[in-house]
Amino acid sequence: MPKITSFVKFKIIVFAAVVFDFLLLIYIK
Repeated sequence: MPKITSFVKFKIIVFAAVVFDFLLLIYIK
């Protein structure tokens, strides 16, 4: 179970980073 939760946390962090970069690119434009 702990492995799954840590993996989900990792996926959420990566997803948030990608969304942040995407919004940053839009903001710069």
